[in-house]
Amino acid sequence: MSFTIAMPTYRRGQKMAFHLDEDDVTLAWEAVRKAGLAPGTKVSPLGIVLPPWWWQGTGLVAAADAKLVLRPIPTILGPSLCVHAEGPEPDVEAEARRIHAAAPTIAEMQWQKIRLARDGPDTEADFPLGAYVTATRHDEVTAQRMAWGECKVLTWTTIGPGAAPTEFLRLQDAVGAYHVVLVESAGRRTVGLWAGTTAPKTGDVARPVLRRLWRTQGAWRYGIKFA
Repeated sequence: MSFTIAMPTYRRGQKMAFHLDEDDVTLAWEAVRKAGLAPGTKVSPLGIVLPPWWWQGTGLVAAADAKLVLRPIPTILGPSLCVHAEGPEPDVEAEARRIHAAAPTIAEMQWQKIRLARDGPDTEADFPLGAYVTATRHDEVTAQRMAWGECKVLTWTTIGPGAAPTEFLRLQDAVGAYHVVLVESAGRRTVGLWAGTTAPKTGDVARPVLRRLWRTQGAWRYGIKFA
């Protein structure tokens, strides 16, 4: 195959749709990971603007003269991010159908909760005080954690309704209880949110995934979850 595409994780009806924690930035991460691009590879982004921490975390180099292109390509089954050789936009519809056929479905009632949490106006909870982290520090940590490899789940817990920090109220509005894991990779340990609707198990092999974490000061913050 002369191209690689990434699409949202879940189906909404007959199409793929972004969950609360997904967008073009997270899909771009999935696309370059699926393509197996090594750090230092030059890539030309077309139709998408990626923040500096994304380039730092992936180790890729943005270059207008690159032989590889990273671009959004809408399909009849939903959005996709594509990595392909420079030149004409490839026909990705067959691959989109394959991804769509294997994707899990979320019920429409749940999608309505996700949509309201995702697109609702900012509230007081979107301006956390005690837990606030400066954007510079947050971006630095995100880039560092993007370089993590395969992990092992050492233990985990569930955060029920009413027990979450205010930053994660949108997440609980969308999915209810969510899971947090302690993982280990290459002798290092860290705590992170668990991506997906199924609870983890101790001993699971996990991988880092880039996701939106919470909305603050009018914008979404990104970070690493584990899946």
